[in-house]
Amino acid sequence: MSRFVLAWLLTLLLPALCLGEGPVIRHRVGNENGQASFNQPMDLCIEGDGPWSLWADADFGLSFTNPAGELVQQGRIASGVGPGQSTHVLDVSLELGPFGVGRHQLGLKVTLEGAQGILGLPLSTAYWVLPLNSDQVQVFREGQGFIAVPSGRWFLLQERDGLYYGEKEVVRPSVQVEALQVLRDEEHVHFWWDTVPSKLEPAAWGKVKLLIKGPSPGGEFALRTNPNLRLGDPWTLEGEVLDSVTMGDSLILSLPSLGPGIYELQGSVQALLPLPGGEGGIWASWQGREVGHSMEIDRSWFDFAEEQNVSVDTSSPLLLPSGTIQRRGMGKITVLGDALDVIIPLENPREPIWTGLPLLESTTWRPQPDEAWSEDFFLPVFLWDQGFSWRLVANSGSWFFDASAERQHVSLRGQARTIRVERNSVGSITLSSSVPSFAGDGGWRWQETSHLRRGTYHKGNWRWTLDIPRDAEEIPSLTARYSDQRFGLLMTSQDISFRLTSDNWSWGAGLNPLALWIRSQRAPLRVEVGRGRIRLDYKPEARGQMKLEMDAKGLQLDLSAEPWQANLSLDSNGSVFGLRYRRAFSEGPWRFATQGGLQFRNELILTEVKGQLGLELGPACTLYVEGLVNHNHHLKKGWGETNFRYGGGVIVRPLPELVTLLGWDSQKQWQLKIGVVVPFVGRKSNHSFE
Repeated sequence: MSRFVLAWLLTLLLPALCLGEGPVIRHRVGNENGQASFNQPMDLCIEGDGPWSLWADADFGLSFTNPAGELVQQGRIASGVGPGQSTHVLDVSLELGPFGVGRHQLGLKVTLEGAQGILGLPLSTAYWVLPLNSDQVQVFREGQGFIAVPSGRWFLLQERDGLYYGEKEVVRPSVQVEALQVLRDEEHVHFWWDTVPSKLEPAAWGKVKLLIKGPSPGGEFALRTNPNLRLGDPWTLEGEVLDSVTMGDSLILSLPSLGPGIYELQGSVQALLPLPGGEGGIWASWQGREVGHSMEIDRSWFDFAEEQNVSVDTSSPLLLPSGTIQRRGMGKITVLGDALDVIIPLENPREPIWTGLPLLESTTWRPQPDEAWSEDFFLPVFLWDQGFSWRLVANSGSWFFDASAERQHVSLRGQARTIRVERNSVGSITLSSSVPSFAGDGGWRWQETSHLRRGTYHKGNWRWTLDIPRDAEEIPSLTARYSDQRFGLLMTSQDISFRLTSDNWSWGAGLNPLALWIRSQRAPLRVEVGRGRIRLDYKPEARGQMKLEMDAKGLQLDLSAEPWQANLSLDSNGSVFGLRYRRAFSEGPWRFATQGGLQFRNELILTEVKGQLGLELGPACTLYVEGLVNHNHHLKKGWGETNFRYGGGVIVRPLPELVTLLGWDSQKQWQLKIGVVVPFVGRKSNHSFE
């Protein structure tokens, strides 16, 4: 019998990109005519908030099965919404008739739309990765450090390599699979994940669905999860409840024999409260194949949405990590994430405020303007935190520049106009401009931006505003406002509202949406009633607040009185009660930071407590220890699970412009953070920051 070889090569569909060496999957076929079928697992890590799709385009003679079970040469491989990790098995068929005896190479090109991510290709002896639409992929290799992997370029991972998207480590599936299995048509097994939530909150349930292609003789179908998820009950096939038995950490379902067609296997999973950074994972195994999927677990209630509240007291404008300039740094400033970054006082960049460090909230930072500091400066910033990053801030005369690998911002300030150009992490560019207001005819004052011209006119208690868009397809709008101590009126093209005020009360109404409100002049109380909706806002003291909202969907109650917050939610999905606190302070050389949270939902009680303790050995050195413990407890079934995390380290700041953290963590192991600001000063100028 004649034999010939077919080599299958995956490449990325990017016309302007020249690809280097990539994976070649070789397969020997023993039939000269007919078809050959194989299965190729692919791991997909998606970064993006919207809908996405992975598409494929195969060479002549090569076809694959799409999510609808159809054999196609071009089409979608997978799709979803939002970030997550998943494993897909591509079912491939080869038409052998057009090829003669010998060696042939067929290509399959893939492209990702709507998101960025990483495609992983597990082979029997190797694991290849391909960044999709992103230059944020990097590999950590012992002895070499971090290696950047360009978008569209295959990279062969070694056994001890770590794969990262930005600063987030990407966990490869633990199941080792053979790349290709040659199956006879009657032995071909088809099943894949169709619906899996991309994100779940702790204690929330999510529906999952697999599609199975018949015919199939049936048999035992195994499901398992990692410790951050638990399987629900029952599981149904086309609406019929399946018999199941638990064996170890797996749920074994008894599948009946299936005829031709696509069948839906449906069930549910519940998320538990993991340690920070933990994800949920679910795997399905059947007839020697396993497909998995991962999902994010939203810990925002317990992590305070990963916010750090930095207390500052300065008159200098502050350049935040996001690129926003806060004109006066007083009170608390919120920054996101725990990665090392910096807040730059623009009138004294020699005293930066380093964020992403333990115990940051326990101190009030007071960088004061430096009278000798010139507003013409060049300020490189270098950061190391699980990878290298940089930032460059510069100001010269009317120019201001702020750039990093993810974002660029340039502004030019002149006497007649300010022009801004911004580029974000996905490459989109925004151009905007504005001019100071100037007097026009008839008492009008005008202001121009790149999007519209706005005119305002004052006379007595009346104020008129006219917006004229620069886009000819948009309609101009006129707003009229009247205001005095007793009466107020607002008229726009979409709404009319009014206000009446007495010594003790104010009340009013609006048409869009239809609502009536009343507010006390003596107590901070406001009540609003609309169509099927009631809302109450009450601030009994400066640091406390109560909000209550009821409508046809349910009830939402939020209470806060520093350092405590509580909420209660009632809707068709059940009830959720949460309580949390956060406090940070200092006492002499000691630094303290504590936070904790509790949540009751779907018969689960979730609790977590975190604490940090620091000791300042001097102005340049602080020792710290930290610990976290959380617990999941089921009220009816009585089971519980406890997780611990602990660590410690030292923060060294020999100069305000230099900071180093060396620490150890039971979850992340050793970690090193280094931040350097290198200020170069130019001539003194008289410009102010926008």
